[in-house]
Amino acid sequence: KPIAIGEFGPNSKTTKAMGIRMRSTNEEQRKFVAFVLESAAKHDFIFVVNFVAIDYDRLIRHLGPMKEFGRLWVHTGLADFNGKPKPALHLWDEWKAIPRKDN
Repeated sequence: KPIAIGEFGPNSKTTKAMGIRMRSTNEEQRKFVAFVLESAAKHDFIFVVNFVAIDYDRLIRHLGPMKEFGRLWVHTGLADFNGKPKPALHLWDEWKAIPRKDN
């Protein structure tokens, strides 16, 4: 059966949400993206989708009661809230440029 990842998104910055502290860095995000993309290539996934393109630091304060829940993904973008690419985006773009066979 075909395999796909509908959405994933590792944090690039330490974040606390719902009482849980999730430690991360730009390098940890890059490593996880590399792991996912390498696994997808090795196992011939049909597609992989990153959940958030750009961090939403500025938006989070406007989420009202969903603010705490939204913190889970606030730093999962492949670019920061100013649009500056993170190391994981460079890796993502390199993988996108590799020709793939048709599934």
